[in-house]
Amino acid sequence: MDKKMRIVLKTEFGDRIGMGHLVESLHLASELKRMGAVLSLAIRRYGTDKNVPRAIASENYSLFGEDDTWDAEYDWITGRVEPRGVVVFNQKNLDKDLVKRLRQQHIRTVCITEGKDSGLCDRAVDIVAEPSYMILSPLIQRFQKRDVRKKADTVVLCLGGSDPRNNTEKILKALSALTDTVRIHAVVGYLYRSNESLERAAARTKEGVSIHRDVPQETFFKLLGDADLGISSGGDTLYEMAALGLPTVTICPSQHQVPAATRFHEAGATIFLGLSATVDGQKIREEVQSLLGSYEKRRAMSVNAQILVDGRGAARAAKVILQERG
Repeated sequence: MDKKMRIVLKTEFGDRIGMGHLVESLHLASELKRMGAVLSLAIRRYGTDKNVPRAIASENYSLFGEDDTWDAEYDWITGRVEPRGVVVFNQKNLDKDLVKRLRQQHIRTVCITEGKDSGLCDRAVDIVAEPSYMILSPLIQRFQKRDVRKKADTVVLCLGGSDPRNNTEKILKALSALTDTVRIHAVVGYLYRSNESLERAAARTKEGVSIHRDVPQETFFKLLGDADLGISSGGDTLYEMAALGLPTVTICPSQHQVPAATRFHEAGATIFLGLSATVDGQKIREEVQSLLGSYEKRRAMSVNAQILVDGRGAARAAKVILQERG
């Protein structure tokens, strides 16, 4: 780049929507800075949690609450992106009015999308249509060699950073009958709020359950690398498990994750059971037992998953954004 490109990443997090978009944006920011861009992050926080995630402490960012005006955010963004810059939107629901205002000022826009609103920005990176563009930590590439074992006995259960409906506990209870022969690692994130209840549920099972809270990414990737099967929602964790070649069972807490889960199911990379409100414990337990007992099916799923997601999506997405220089 002959001149440094100024980029603002517009993202969000909260105990109702989780940490996925924020974490993706931080990985993308690192890749763009490595390529020579100047980065700022406009971060909107939703929900009751008022803590600042430690991961953003070293970034050039502004944190906006639910009560902050959109005009204030617009002024902050436009003060940092011009001239010849780009605003990248990585949100659950795209701020359509903000996109429109920016485009009226001839500021280029890119959205990281999950199959919707892709035509509203100048460019879209659709991680459902093209899972290889999913923005993951570069650390994941250290753990990608997958040895699918014939004797499978280790399951990692992770439903993202918040799991507001506490489906983790529901699934753990469903699998409690298997803990004589199966080791279960339940991983919960920074915004998970049902820790005491989950501990009580784990205490009522056999000794085959371990609870892991807000673990470093390297620790999490090692857990996935050592596991035989994953249980995930349809968010970032599904892509991380796929990049590591881990066969998965997917249960979505909300409708917006269904397109990704369906895409992976159709590609033979996961077994998508449906929305969590409609899936009972017996169905979950039977599917987990079936996959643990089928080496050939798990091996095929592992190969299919790593064809979809190779862990290098951050570099691909960054190159798309850099092509949008105004």
